Amino acid sequence: MADETTKCLYHHCGETGNFTDSSAYATNLKRLLSSLSSNVASSNGYRNNTVGIESDRVYGAIMCRGDIEIQLCKLCVDSVIPTLTQLCPWQKESLIWYEYCMLRYSNQLFFSVVNTSSPVPKLNAQNTRDPEGFYKVLEELMGSLTKNANRRYPGALFAVNERNFSDYQIYGLVQCTGDLFPSECLFCLGFLVGRLSTCCKRPTGGSLILPSCYLKYGIKPFYELRTKAMDMPPVFPSLPPTPSLMNSTPQASDQVILRVFPQAPPHYPPNESTQILSNNSLLKYNMAFDSHRNEKEVRVALERTQASLAEALERTEQGLNRANQKDSKNDVLKETETLTSEVACMKAGLQKVRDERDSHYVQAQALTVKSLHYKKQLGDLS
Repeated sequence: MADETTKCLYHHCGETGNFTDSSAYATNLKRLLSSLSSNVASSNGYRNNTVGIESDRVYGAIMCRGDIEIQLCKLCVDSVIPTLTQLCPWQKESLIWYEYCMLRYSNQLFFSVVNTSSPVPKLNAQNTRDPEGFYKVLEELMGSLTKNANRRYPGALFAVNERNFSDYQIYGLVQCTGDLFPSECLFCLGFLVGRLSTCCKRPTGGSLILPSCYLKYGIKPFYELRTKAMDMPPVFPSLPPTPSLMNSTPQASDQVILRVFPQAPPHYPPNESTQILSNNSLLKYNMAFDSHRNEKEVRVALERTQASLAEALERTEQGLNRANQKDSKNDVLKETETLTSEVACMKAGLQKVRDERDSHYVQAQALTVKSLHYKKQLGDLS
């Protein structure tokens, strides 16, 4: 597996600005990369950090694939850092995905921000002879992995599994960067799973990549099953169960926990219930997407207001040093007070949007599980 440590899947040089070798940004970037490299092995395969202030601040994150040993993680990290700095020597924002690790840095804050603008497919040349059958099994596998990845493993949101198809196995892996909350990981991976139908019905292997998450599948084993990686308790709790799920009987199936519901709601026949639940689940996911988009808009507005507050505070300090500008000082102090209040309100609004989004995700998950169960019931009856 060691030759995989230098296999580059994708890289991107951003357009948020450039820097020079003698700049403060260059110095901060070197400090950041050194910090990430030296600490990732002791941080369960994921590390982020921030170095510098104001316009010279650098945000960075590095992550290793959840199934590999620490030694391979370190080898990949030692290779990926010089590679990215050579591929993107003067860009302030850069990203690279290796087979075993990922590195990203930027002059803009990206922690806990999911970017779904342009997923990158990396597909094998070999095609299946049964595209529809292959895709059906692949979609189910990746959907299960997406739900299972929302257990918060140390350092990353990660899951692997396999499914039988025809005369071979389909192996799958999903992972999110360790800065995401479980609901953000669900959103990111769910977006990729939704794109499988546009790229991946025929190829028997490949990857779909976003800056904050990716999925990989193939018909040959490519991951390592390690108890240390798979069975450690989560750092943060997973999404809370809904009341309808809490009273159901769990049934284990591979790595995924399925919930069994004894019967459909009394007001609808089983097939009609399935359609209603599917529609409601889709509605909740759409609502969650809208909430995520609203959160981004609130966050941008909050950053602008905080920048205005910083400018007002600076003007206040300048005004306090000028005794002959009493009226000006009062105006600036009043503006500062107003902006401070605005920031507090916007932070509260941001938290409300996040809570709303998480609630939609929980409801969507519950409705999806119910829908899958009723579909299985219909299949057993036929």
